[in-house]
Amino acid sequence: MLSLGRRPRFDIKRAFTRIARIHDEVHEQGGMLGRILDPETADQYVVLARRALRLPTNADRDIRPLLDDLTDMPIAGETARQLPIRLAGHYGLLRRGTFGPALIPEGEGVWEPLRIAEMRLGAIRPRREDGMIRLYLNMMADRMSGAHAGEVLKVELSHAKTVRFYSRILAYGKREYVPTHPELVGMVFFGLVEFHGEVPGIHRVFCPLNYRRLNRAIHRRRAEPCSRNHAGETPCAGCAHGLDTCDRAVHLRTWQRRQCRLCGNPRALFDPEEPYAEICLLCDPHLVEARDLARRERLLG
Repeated sequence: MLSLGRRPRFDIKRAFTRIARIHDEVHEQGGMLGRILDPETADQYVVLARRALRLPTNADRDIRPLLDDLTDMPIAGETARQLPIRLAGHYGLLRRGTFGPALIPEGEGVWEPLRIAEMRLGAIRPRREDGMIRLYLNMMADRMSGAHAGEVLKVELSHAKTVRFYSRILAYGKREYVPTHPELVGMVFFGLVEFHGEVPGIHRVFCPLNYRRLNRAIHRRRAEPCSRNHAGETPCAGCAHGLDTCDRAVHLRTWQRRQCRLCGNPRALFDPEEPYAEICLLCDPHLVEARDLARRERLLG
């Protein structure tokens, strides 16, 4: 356990405010969304970002290097999503020259503030310990602060442990509601990130009380009627809209509609990450098996 004097701290609400300001004042009002990040556009982006972050003029020289690896890329899609996180996550360094107390080294790892960006059904394979068939999840988590702010951490997690452990640590007690894995999207916590070779892993989890309150608020919003009438009576966990069109969504990108070769539905749902798929999300044999195993593991929970 962390000692009281070494608990990581990061004001996640202020980070979300800065991210929203960059999106609104730079991408939308500043007209940067969709533009190619050439040197001239990058210079304009730096000025708009500095104003959105309420930083002094001399911060321009520190913001500019944060865009160098994105030269000639369009400010769209995942780049447009990650850029505000990167800049807001570097706020402490840009303002004070240090990241502050958000990152605390421990052993071979570092405590980092993380936000779950996506939870996907992954592999089905026997567990090493007893050979039982288990379902695994592929989790994508946004790194919210530090030198890696704006990067996505990808880890594989046991589904059974996730629905029991993560849900209780992040928001719920042992006798409370246990959410399905997509409902964990958007929740925030501190993870002890360690690298074994080039593969990162989250080896411990810590969720302070203010983060748990924020996570509960996310769940409550998803339980409310849809304010945008995206899916009628469909709950957020089953809605086709992604975080690119709705801030309550439980997956990153809005599912696409086209004809399924198996069921023949002309408006079947497809994952945009699989542009050449011919079988929809409801008919895909692997996903059907994975969803059935997920239900059984939740019941055994």
